[in-house]
Amino acid sequence: MNCIHIFFDALVGIGTLALAFFTYKSVEQSKHMSAAAKESIDLTKKIEKSKIKPYCIISPLPENADKQRFGTCPETYFINDHHGPKMSCIVKNYGPGPAHAVSIFLGGDEKKLWTKRILVADLLAPGDQIEFKRQFTEIDLPSSELREFPRTNTQGRREGQPEYLCSNIKYAGLEYSDSEKDKFHAIRLFVSRRALSHPVPFEEPTDAQKFSAEMVEMVFFDGPHEDRPFYSETEEEKAERLSLPSTFRSRPDIATVPIDRGNGLD
Repeated sequence: MNCIHIFFDALVGIGTLALAFFTYKSVEQSKHMSAAAKESIDLTKKIEKSKIKPYCIISPLPENADKQRFGTCPETYFINDHHGPKMSCIVKNYGPGPAHAVSIFLGGDEKKLWTKRILVADLLAPGDQIEFKRQFTEIDLPSSELREFPRTNTQGRREGQPEYLCSNIKYAGLEYSDSEKDKFHAIRLFVSRRALSHPVPFEEPTDAQKFSAEMVEMVFFDGPHEDRPFYSETEEEKAERLSLPSTFRSRPDIATVPIDRGNGLD
């Protein structure tokens, strides 16, 4: 009888191990199936998203298309005036989906904005274009917040001047949203990518570049453009303006601590 009990106990043990093994394999298979299902869902979402994604570009007016560029403000887009530079261009949506709240801006080194975002169109349907003409004045340039200058015991703002635009801008940008209110931006470079202090990486041609040969000089990004106006300070520049001790400026962990002087400093 003992032998029979031992035999059946062994069978039960083998059965338990087999059940555990098959349970393990079932769980592993379920994980793989779940991962595959997630990949399939993500791919489906990406495909559906691509069907409504707008791709807006900036191109010169037909009458200016053959003009040669010079400096950082190409003649194809700008005419200098003593009141400020005048910009003229075509903004067109080459994407398969509509572009909402299309705005234009001018940027420079360190991704700093030299103008405010200026509304071009509330809506650009696929294939639609609009002619944009504007003379930039002081109202188009962001003004810095009120700042304290302890060394002179004064307060003031840093103001931009329209005539400085053509010596500082490196690109014009567009910011817009798709039908699901996701934001995108694109930039048209006025200088080579290597001339930027924040070089745009060279990438393989994107789907957007398949829509038009004109897009080769446009670079597209998901998400909005950074909101850093031309007067933005680094922590080192801020420390220098506030005349903080050099020991503070040499310690990143201290220099980045906000200094509360009760005057609204950033």
